[in-house]
Amino acid sequence: MTTEYPYLCVISQVIPHSEAAGSILLLRLLERWPTDRLVIYGPPLPPRARSLSCHYHEFQPRVQRVQFSRFGSLAPPLGWLVPPGLSSVALPPDALVLSVMQSSVYYRTAWAVARRNNLPLALIIYDDPEEIEPLRWWTRSLVRHFNRQVYAAASVRFCVSPQMSKALELRYRVKGEVLYPNRCRRTIPRPLDLSRRLRRQNGLVVGYVGNLAYGYSEGLDRLLPIFRRHGITLRVYSFRTPQFIDEPGVEYAGAHSLDKLWSQVQAECDMVILPYCGPEHGHEKLYRTHFPSKLPEYLALGMPVLISGPSYATGVQWGVDHPKACVVVPWDSPDEWDPTLRRLAEDRDYRCALAQGAVAAANGELAPERIEFLFRSRLNDVAKAIAIDRRGGAGQQL
Repeated sequence: MTTEYPYLCVISQVIPHSEAAGSILLLRLLERWPTDRLVIYGPPLPPRARSLSCHYHEFQPRVQRVQFSRFGSLAPPLGWLVPPGLSSVALPPDALVLSVMQSSVYYRTAWAVARRNNLPLALIIYDDPEEIEPLRWWTRSLVRHFNRQVYAAASVRFCVSPQMSKALELRYRVKGEVLYPNRCRRTIPRPLDLSRRLRRQNGLVVGYVGNLAYGYSEGLDRLLPIFRRHGITLRVYSFRTPQFIDEPGVEYAGAHSLDKLWSQVQAECDMVILPYCGPEHGHEKLYRTHFPSKLPEYLALGMPVLISGPSYATGVQWGVDHPKACVVVPWDSPDEWDPTLRRLAEDRDYRCALAQGAVAAANGELAPERIEFLFRSRLNDVAKAIAIDRRGGAGQQL
């Protein structure tokens, strides 16, 4: 018999904990799941990571050793040739198997366990599976063939953006559905009055929060001359020291725990920025399908949000479609920088309107309650449909 929370077996390289972006998203999706209806199989937890109180079982396929060596590009094809592990996993008949489609060694195992136990498979796709894993040109067609099998076999496919859903439908010829990355529920928008006045008398303070990889560092570096021209201070909140730390107008705020991070950004900055880099830095394929997890976090702060980047980036496209929630300066429109930054510095009503629009978007289609409900209800629908099919089959046998 199924319940609102079906029994869930997670077999994935990305497991729920607090020390990596994808793991944090999964942690938030599952933090309300009953612990007696949840089990996790995956890599060992990081030493200081916050995790769920359910059972975590360490599972590391032998092929994974290759994945983190100089022969890493051979791991995906080898993962399909070596028999999967976890042959002894026993699951209840109302269970579902869930995997993040990131490491093929793991999601192939999840597929095998689901087939062995005659259970439905659910997939979450945060990044293009054929871009996140290194592949050689001569193995790509083989890996794509197997990926198409897994993707088609899944009962539900949660894609992180509409662009991801469309791209994988064209590639694997099966439809997916959109599940945006969920933000922290505990973030409280700052008082609107804080957007009426600037933090400092000498100009805007723009905050950037998060990883500096994936071209974000290069995107910020490109904007520094424009910021200097307008007397803007850039404050960077990241575990990694920015390569442009010695540039005028740059302040490195360091890394902070999530409990303190957003309140500090709200107190110290006038606005936040999502800065994409250009195609010359090699992230175009990623930008065309991903959805920046920091964007829902930014919108919930009750601050103006500035997005900059090429038109093919999903975050830029979302911003263009939601002009009340943020301000977008496309890379092919450099003349827009001066009037945009002047207005942000001088027009307090404009800053307040942007702050209000951002919160409305954060509490609308990107609301964590909405995302979690969609995730849970879809899995529950699948579990109920499987139970009905099995009861029907049993009746026919009688």
